Amino acid sequence: EGNYVVKADGLCGGKGVKVAGDHLHSIEEALEYCKECLPKFVLCERLRGEEFSILSFCDGETLKHMPAVQDHKRAYEGDQGPNTGGMGAYSPAPVVTPNVHAKVMHEIIQPTIAGMAKHAFDPLEAFSDRYRVIALDIRNANGGQTEGPLDVDRPWDALVDDQLALLGHLGVDKFMVLGFCIGGPMIWNLIKHAGDRVVAATLVHPSGYTSSHPNNFYNNNIKGWAPVFRERRPEITQQMVEDYLNNMYTKRADFVFTVDRDFVRNCQTPVLILPDDIPSHPYATAMEAALLAPNSQVSLYPWKENDRKIELALRHIRMFLGANAPAA
Repeated sequence: EGNYVVKADGLCGGKGVKVAGDHLHSIEEALEYCKECLPKFVLCERLRGEEFSILSFCDGETLKHMPAVQDHKRAYEGDQGPNTGGMGAYSPAPVVTPNVHAKVMHEIIQPTIAGMAKHAFDPLEAFSDRYRVIALDIRNANGGQTEGPLDVDRPWDALVDDQLALLGHLGVDKFMVLGFCIGGPMIWNLIKHAGDRVVAATLVHPSGYTSSHPNNFYNNNIKGWAPVFRERRPEITQQMVEDYLNNMYTKRADFVFTVDRDFVRNCQTPVLILPDDIPSHPYATAMEAALLAPNSQVSLYPWKENDRKIELALRHIRMFLGANAPAA
């Protein structure tokens, strides 16, 4: 009691919020206001403290932030009146210290963007009814559970080592592979090293180089992955991280990073590509690979717009896997 807020569900010119103790002095008054708000109202827990806003812009990957802002919410002197839609804003907001800003980025904004970027389907859920699905963390990925040496000189090949070591440990000889995003370059490199053991490959919105954003992967990783990784691994220097990313992306800034066009042109492995079209998943690169590979297929595009298109794409993957699955 006394720790609630009643909000009219609709546009009220900034006058629809009433706070227990300030505007509503009893349960009876609150109930009367709820009746006034019918057919809909929102009942919330009252939060005490200062409010601020940070507006962020995102193209699906890169985040840019506006300065933190506060406004004057309450009418009348001494903040004694009702909440309003705001009566003038000021920035910078003194309450947003560097620590508060970092907390907002780490706990609110970055997880929100990460959630938006989640894959359109989960292979474990989509294919485990028919296939043995083996999932592997990428070595040293933030949020993962696999830690290992930072192989500065062999960034891509070290990941293939992990993949083939796991399959060897599990006694798997021939296999089909599916990968999202950075999994695209990994798959090409896996085919390069494992050859005929890879009987079919599905590349879902694969990563690739695009001249319109030549430093995209280096910049995203040096700002996003590297600080968290180095905090977790203090023996790793900034120079090691920069060398690792340069060897992974900058020095390989072309096509799909891990193999050249001649390799794809001569690759006999059946390949299914589900393209995307954002800077990290360039449509042109995905389609160039599909046109070069002699045994390639391409899904409908765009395929992530709604659940019906995603289901069509999944149907295509199931048919592709079924046609190429190795004999039991």
